[in-house]
Amino acid sequence: MSNLGFYIDDSEKQFLKSEKKEVLASTQSGKVHWGAKNSLYLQDLPLRVYRVLIKYPLSSSQVNYEITAQGRGTAQNITRIRFQKDRFFVNGHSPDRVADELAILTTRALYPLELNIDYNTRKQKIINREEIQNNWNKLVPYLEREYGGALLELYKHTIEEQLADDRLFRKSLLSNDLFFSLYCHSLYGEYSSELDKESSLWFNIGEYNRPLLFKGKQWVEKEYNQVGGVFLHFHGQAISAGVRYELEVEYNLEKQRFTIKDILATLFRVKEGHKEPLTEVSIWQQRGKEPVIDYEKQYEEERKKLDEDEVVYQKYLKNKGKGWFDRLFGF
Repeated sequence: MSNLGFYIDDSEKQFLKSEKKEVLASTQSGKVHWGAKNSLYLQDLPLRVYRVLIKYPLSSSQVNYEITAQGRGTAQNITRIRFQKDRFFVNGHSPDRVADELAILTTRALYPLELNIDYNTRKQKIINREEIQNNWNKLVPYLEREYGGALLELYKHTIEEQLADDRLFRKSLLSNDLFFSLYCHSLYGEYSSELDKESSLWFNIGEYNRPLLFKGKQWVEKEYNQVGGVFLHFHGQAISAGVRYELEVEYNLEKQRFTIKDILATLFRVKEGHKEPLTEVSIWQQRGKEPVIDYEKQYEEERKKLDEDEVVYQKYLKNKGKGWFDRLFGF
């Protein structure tokens, strides 16, 4: 994983995890300052903007998007965070396939997403389900007018089924999303005197479109890294249908708040001792502070523009005598 490097800022400067440098913090030795009982304690999360890059080496495909997060602690190692997802790219460019556009519009209805994360019990709760339901109800008429068809019906059935079942919605959204699998992982709490502990992490392996539970070891490096952060690692294994998978994750935590700055993760399939990478995830902090984005206003402006474009196009179709089916397939 060290060959991937962390992305630290907008200039995408990289460093390798092997390039350590002692940083003066609360002690003169550069050692990480721990709480009582070798504990990492979570504090409030200021507004963070992350860039997420998910690569699938076997198919040479990738997905890239931006997610903002801001939260506050409600109790020890319990936090409430509000997420917003936006700015999607598929294989390095803006989505241009109808299926991709529909998937992204559908996803936007699920945000903003507000979570209560309890790192003590490893449980997450979606707080704003009613807000999400209202967003979805507002979006459906637009989707039906613009996209109708079997694919939309599949999306509608799936989302409405999940929205009706709190447990199913939470499991589907949080367990299948690679960002949330990594970001909501139980990092905080007590560690042994060697700064390690047994841990487990749900991660979607993609091949069967379902997550597997990876069990393994989690540990924290004892010295601050080159940029004054703290490296935390998780290595785990899982077996499905006789196939062994390995997951390696590296977190770069802020040295004072211990909040997440960057994450690198690689999923491997192991065959006869050879590790074949299936999924690579890079999550890096772009900016420490960003003005709050009015996503509702942005959505309304995009919708207005789409309506205006549609009027122009319908005038064109009236003269040419072609319909939406022709436009869909580029005839």
